[in-house]
Amino acid sequence: MYLNSSEKEKVAKQICNTLKMFYLKGLITPLTGNISVRLGDIILVTPSSFRPTIRLKYELNPEDLVEVDLDGNVIKAGHPTTELPVHLAIYGECEKCKAVVHIHGVYSPQTR
Repeated sequence: MYLNSSEKEKVAKQICNTLKMFYLKGLITPLTGNISVRLGDIILVTPSSFRPTIRLKYELNPEDLVEVDLDGNVIKAGHPTTELPVHLAIYGECEKCKAVVHIHGVYSPQTR
C-alpha cells in the first residue's frame, strides 16, 4: 500500500488530535498513552516520553511522530514509544488491525 505525503499527514494529524482529545477528556496524563497506525508496510507511532526534548502528548505535532517498519526499524529519525514491541506484536498477530491505542488510564477502579 502506497500513501502519498498528504494522506500520511492527514493520519498524523488525526493521531495528534486524538491524543489532545484524550488529554482534554482526562483520559491520559501529559506523558502517558500512545497510538500507532499501520499504513501498509510502515507504522506511524507516537514518540517515547523519556526523551529530554519530547513534547507533552497533547502538544505533539505530526512531525514529532516516528515511522517504523513492521520489524520496528526506524525509517524516520526519532525514538518510538517504549511500548512499540506491544504494538508490533498486535500487528504481527492481526493483519486486519490498522491501529493500536494504548493508554494508562488516569482513573481505575480500586479492588480489594
